[in-house]
Amino acid sequence: MNIVILVLRLDTLHRITEGNKMGNLNNIKKRCNDTLNDTESLDVIDANPNKLKTTSTQSKERVSNTQEISEVLSRHKTYDFKKNYDDKIIFSHTQYFPNEPRIDLSKVDFKFNSDNFYNTNTFPRGTLTIINVKNFMKSSEMYKYPRDGTDVDADNLCDLFLKLGFKIDRFDNPKLTDVLEGLEKAANENYSSMSCCVVAVLTHGKEGELYSIDEALSIRKLTNIFCTEALANKPKFFLIQACRGGENMESLKKVNRRGFKKRQKKTNKANILEVPDEIDFLYAYSTVLGYNSWRNLKEGSYFIQDVVNAFKKNTHKMDVVRLLTRVNEELSEHSFEKDNKKQIGSISSHLRKDLFLPPINGPI
Repeated sequence: MNIVILVLRLDTLHRITEGNKMGNLNNIKKRCNDTLNDTESLDVIDANPNKLKTTSTQSKERVSNTQEISEVLSRHKTYDFKKNYDDKIIFSHTQYFPNEPRIDLSKVDFKFNSDNFYNTNTFPRGTLTIINVKNFMKSSEMYKYPRDGTDVDADNLCDLFLKLGFKIDRFDNPKLTDVLEGLEKAANENYSSMSCCVVAVLTHGKEGELYSIDEALSIRKLTNIFCTEALANKPKFFLIQACRGGENMESLKKVNRRGFKKRQKKTNKANILEVPDEIDFLYAYSTVLGYNSWRNLKEGSYFIQDVVNAFKKNTHKMDVVRLLTRVNEELSEHSFEKDNKKQIGSISSHLRKDLFLPPINGPI
């Protein structure tokens, strides 16, 4: 079950967790007089909206940027399929293809600061598959908790990876069967003239599982799909924006003197090994095991925002693991709710070399 907090102030910037649980119900009741339903998952607002107000100039820039990205995606769209599901949910599968590079990438020396890196000088550089879940069917335990803001994340990732030379398959509001079909297709493409594979999953989650609109899928099953001959010796990069549990991460002020946060629930050891022990995999989770991940109703999740910003600034000169470390630095600076809840991403690398994804036509 979930808890919905209704807020009537239009100038308030909402912040939402991706699957918070009942453990925070008492704290929420203490600081909010709203009527709460008895649920498993919380949509939590920031209780200190003053620090989040944006100027009219910033608002105009945000609208202008959104319109610009929308126009870019429209120009790059090569396929668009839609299907109506029950509960007024529209599933869509959209494909995008990047512009041809102005120079032959196979002849470019990017002068990476590394003596051991994957060759990514191909066009297209690889595939990006986006699983973007905003709404859920009535049969799902997440039915009452749409993920407003997630389309902004998906748009921003499409815009970024088109500049990096990736062809893109985007699945919005897919059923589990759609997810499996799309991932199987991506895993078994002809990669003889491509360098790598990227998968981004934007949804609700819990320890070891991610949600489609109708069912949950284990992370291990999802990633095992990509242990294929087509991708042998090629880097496989996963971006996962979802909760991995129901706890809120406290700031240092809330940690006890020994430096360990008191935890009421022991971690289920069966969920620790969520990924296959294979080479050439890189996993970037929006949060660490057991904790919530935060999202903004208007601007998308904080993790994806920071990923996009870090890549646009530095992907022409930094490898992906270093970029994700920069993302963690930015992500750790955010504070959520009045009592300053925190978030930090988790990076798990099985790579054997440095992975560079420079823009195909120079710095962004």
